[in-house]
Amino acid sequence: MLNKIVPTNLIFLSVCFLLCLAACSNSQGDAVAMNKANLFSATEGVITLAGAPLQNAEVIRTVRWRDENHQDSTATDADGNFSFPDLMSDRSLSVLPSEFNAFQKIIVKHNNETFLLWETVKADPVSNGELEGEALRFTCELNEEPRFVHLLLNSIETRCHW
Repeated sequence: MLNKIVPTNLIFLSVCFLLCLAACSNSQGDAVAMNKANLFSATEGVITLAGAPLQNAEVIRTVRWRDENHQDSTATDADGNFSFPDLMSDRSLSVLPSEFNAFQKIIVKHNNETFLLWETVKADPVSNGELEGEALRFTCELNEEPRFVHLLLNSIETRCHW
C-alpha cells in the first residue's frame, strides 16, 4: 500500500513544483507577465530644443537581449511629446536563475543630427525595472550635454530628467 501512495505523492509534488516555477517572481516579488521579459518599459516624454517643444522629430528606440533585436520609432507632436508602449520579449525567461541584460537606447533625429536621449543596460526584466520601479517619464533638452546617472543596478547615459 505504501508503494502506491509514494508515487502519487511524488507526482503531485512535481506538478506543484512546476506550477510554482511557472509563476516565478523577480527579486522584488513582481510576477513577470506570462514569464516574458519586459525589454523596455513604456516610455513617455517631452523633447525641447533651447526650451521650445521639438515638433515632428523622429524618436527611435532600440533594444538588444540575447539574440533578439528590436527597433521602433515615433514622432514628436506639436508639443514635443512622444511615447512608446512596453516592449516585451518574444521568448520566455528561463526558469533557472540567470542574469538579465537588455541593452537599451533612445535617439532623436532632428535637422540631419542624431541626439542620444537614453542609453543603459536594463538588469531587471519587469516593467519599470530601469529606474528601480519609477515610471519612465522624461523631459529632455537637446542642448544639454549627456550625463551619467548611476543607480543600484545600472548606469544611464542621458539628456533627460525624470
